[in-house]
Amino acid sequence: MNKLLVALFATCLIVFFACQKERSFELGGTPAQGSLQEDGGGLCFPKTVNGTYAAGTALVPATNTITVDVNVAQAGSYTIYTDTINGYHFRGTGNFTANGMQTVTLNGSGTPIIQGNNVFTVFFDSTECDITVQVLPSGAGGPATFTLNATGGTCSVVTPPSGNYVIGTALTAANTVVLSVNVTAIGTYNVTSTPPAVQGITFSGTGTLPATGAQTITLTGTGTPVAPAGTVNISVTVGATTCTFPVTITTTPTAADYFPRTANSNWSYEIDNDGTDSIYMLATSFTHTANGNSYTIFAATDDVTAGYDSAGYFRKNGISYHRFTNLADYIGFDVDQYQDFIFIKDTTLNAVWFTQGFTGTISGTAYTIRMKYTVFQRDVPKSIPTTLGGITYQDVLGIEERYQVFQGGVWVDLPDSAGYYKDYYSKNVGWILSETYDNTGMLSWFELRRHRVF
Repeated sequence: MNKLLVALFATCLIVFFACQKERSFELGGTPAQGSLQEDGGGLCFPKTVNGTYAAGTALVPATNTITVDVNVAQAGSYTIYTDTINGYHFRGTGNFTANGMQTVTLNGSGTPIIQGNNVFTVFFDSTECDITVQVLPSGAGGPATFTLNATGGTCSVVTPPSGNYVIGTALTAANTVVLSVNVTAIGTYNVTSTPPAVQGITFSGTGTLPATGAQTITLTGTGTPVAPAGTVNISVTVGATTCTFPVTITTTPTAADYFPRTANSNWSYEIDNDGTDSIYMLATSFTHTANGNSYTIFAATDDVTAGYDSAGYFRKNGISYHRFTNLADYIGFDVDQYQDFIFIKDTTLNAVWFTQGFTGTISGTAYTIRMKYTVFQRDVPKSIPTTLGGITYQDVLGIEERYQVFQGGVWVDLPDSAGYYKDYYSKNVGWILSETYDNTGMLSWFELRRHRVF
């Protein structure tokens, strides 16, 4: 993938959404100061959306709420609010009596006009973050009608059970599974595994199914696994359909791997949320040796009947993940040049590292270029919309990639118009999302819609 040239020559279509913003004002007394908590990508974190939202149905302030976290620097009165979108908004007022982390509930008001996903901006003090609310079509606020997709009694699993299932260790919000379902009538869902507490584990989930056909439901594990270690099957029943999915209980946590390379592991991506434009990537059982290092060979295709092309060579060394790739493809050099460099590090938030300088010509002009990588988020969830339904991945590591050129004896940042990228990796899942930006905003992206890691 020629990442640099994509940004240099791609064109961008930007759609602007006009929305109403409300002037902030405080209650009587000393105004509070502090900051909304966000995930490093602008999304409120943590966040919870409560209640059902349907077009034409007025919100009930007591049940249609969102919650956000605020790090209070100065106690006092506050007003936290959102902009007004699609006919409704959220607002909360009160007093912070102490500094530190506080959770605030914002009550909804108004009536959604049309169905769809509404992205609200939450405002407090000088900070803001985004939160998405899904509105169902008119009359679809009741339970959905759907069935579980399965083969031979085994659930069709879009995202296998994430997180660790360790004997004696309580499960957390990171322990989720995403199942494929077929929806015949849109609405809400409320599903719990049966029987509950199989070896101490129960999965359950609530949410909305906004469209008919193929969708997904997310179930979260609770409880504390008990002995013995090994694989246990969790059973789920929806209507007349029942299926099971396996969970592996261990005595120790599984080591984190943000880019799995086990043979036959595979990932399916779609481009710009288009289900007909997709890429299938496979970790093969073959290896490539270069400069004394052994790399797993990856293959990819947009049509499995037409065969595969190489998708690069990858290896891991400690906390560092390396790729061995042709810079003629990756950067756009005129002549083939294969190099090894680190593209992921399992390290601290805001950590920065650089590749060595690579010298080559682009359209006959010589350049020395290096990549700059920054960890801009880690260990937070990331929600991704796909044509199969929205999926939330846990323990996500965000890596930004930018470019520098060596000029006049110093390294100079290339402008945003030269392209920069944000890539997201989920622990023990792999590469889940890639975003391409220029100075006007996001150009394009591709997102993971299904995977299987062995």
